[in-house]
Amino acid sequence: MEPLVLRPTGVLQYERCGEAWRLGHQLKIRSTGVGHALAMGKAGHKGMLPFVTAHAMGESVDPVPLFNAAWQEQLDTQIVRFTKHSAEELGAIGRKLMEEFPAVWRSTNLTATVGRGTVLVENRLRLTIEPGLILSGEPDIVAHRTGDADGGLHIPDAKFVSGTSFDGFAKTSDQLTAYQLLVRFNADKLGLDSRSVVGLGFIEGVKNKSPSWKVQMAGARDDRALGAYVEKLKMTAALIRKGYFPKRSGAAFESPCSECDFRRLCLEGDAEGYSSPYGDVLALVHGEIEPRPEVVEETVPAIAVAA
Repeated sequence: MEPLVLRPTGVLQYERCGEAWRLGHQLKIRSTGVGHALAMGKAGHKGMLPFVTAHAMGESVDPVPLFNAAWQEQLDTQIVRFTKHSAEELGAIGRKLMEEFPAVWRSTNLTATVGRGTVLVENRLRLTIEPGLILSGEPDIVAHRTGDADGGLHIPDAKFVSGTSFDGFAKTSDQLTAYQLLVRFNADKLGLDSRSVVGLGFIEGVKNKSPSWKVQMAGARDDRALGAYVEKLKMTAALIRKGYFPKRSGAAFESPCSECDFRRLCLEGDAEGYSSPYGDVLALVHGEIEPRPEVVEETVPAIAVAA
């Protein structure tokens, strides 16, 4: 039996709604097309991250044409579902954000770190939490203060959002906690020796008619916070292995159902436009939920984090 692999965003989805996690992660059900937020996020990253990489090497690239090409690719290769803004409006918003990004990045006084000859941008990292449970994540950027190449590490995560997160969210975000764990215990692999993570945060591009950026950084988590997140991962894995996937409607004003890709399938039983590599969608949805056997043999050394 393969180990259970959890990603930070997957854990968040399980907390919002266990059934949504089951449909998307276990049954691999997909809906036709993608939401505009996902398409915009992918195109935005393809515009900004090459600039971050070039900046680390003392070079420069223009994010705007890179974004334009990536956004057009998103539109040409799939059905993108739009709500508030049209494709043209989002394209214009994205271009404006890309025009402003170089100045925003320089204002952070951060430079992407080079490890083993590679700029540390979008590195997929894995960490064994316990036998049969692996945390997997991809920090956008691992950086250091400009001019202090051997100093403490910072992990800024890029987001494209309709509204900025509240002040202080960087201090509590589980996703950032996960990234700190992954970087800390993959330091040798990344060529970072014994350097410590000292800062975490978000660089948020706001998608509205007056596009803007917000940078929010915070200090690194202490071992108590890291240990608490490790326990959350273990408990989440235990519930998944037991086959516990509760539907969670939440309150009416903040229901996770409101923006869920599976809402029509879940609420109406309508499988049109949904598919799975495992077979008939409705048969999968209504099939018996079997507990997942626990893995008793490790495939990678376990990592213990102080609580």
